[in-house]
Amino acid sequence: MGRDLVPIARHNLDVSSFEALAKDISNRMQFNIEYGYYDSEKNCELLGIPFVEEFISLGIAYFNKERDTIYRLIDFSYQEKLCYEKYGDALFSMAIYNYSDEEVFHSQEYIDDMKLCLTELNYDLQYTSNGNSLAEIGREVINLDFEYFSRWSFFYNIVIYENYEEHIPDFNKFRRNMMRFCQLFGGDKIYYIDDQNRLLKGIGQSDELLYSWNELEIILKERLNDFIISIPKMMTDKYYKRSFQTCKNYDLGFVDDFSDL
Repeated sequence: MGRDLVPIARHNLDVSSFEALAKDISNRMQFNIEYGYYDSEKNCELLGIPFVEEFISLGIAYFNKERDTIYRLIDFSYQEKLCYEKYGDALFSMAIYNYSDEEVFHSQEYIDDMKLCLTELNYDLQYTSNGNSLAEIGREVINLDFEYFSRWSFFYNIVIYENYEEHIPDFNKFRRNMMRFCQLFGGDKIYYIDDQNRLLKGIGQSDELLYSWNELEIILKERLNDFIISIPKMMTDKYYKRSFQTCKNYDLGFVDDFSDL
């Protein structure tokens, strides 16, 4: 299985409501943002509404009404939250909710975990035309997918080894673009990890969105120890760079605070 590069940063977006978040992103990016959700057959049946199997728009946060709306902000749990508002804790035992022929009885611990999941924020900013994700947004953490550079192995090799000089200009161009998006949303650094890192146990596979920024940094430092490698130092300090060339450790992470750019 290939290993994908996951850029993680802090944000200070207004997440007080779905509409407020759409307006904040719209103002910062200076584009119109349509916001809404995708329906599901199960949730529609629970809510007693027709299933149309498409994106349901709740509105558009306009920056300029003369421009096309090319971005969508998706709330993946929007309809499930409506189901919980309608049924309360009984929702989690209902047969249709559990894809079962009869009611399923869960422990209170399971129910509490499910309720907690519904309070977590999980938004996805996408291109309207093709549904490609540009950013996953949690309460304080954002995955920045605006710029694609490479998968994990090539990124790793460029940072660690010295025979990739011809790629450094493109690499630094990528870094400058990522810096712009990071700072636009309120961050000051980006952690780059791979989604198959054995030490991170779900971080890199969207679990990072469940944490506060401080909690996430503590977890990264605890699990990766001394193997969070500074990209600016790797670009400017040959002795620092060489110290990692013999470590043969693939389960590490990189951090970029853009200090050399």
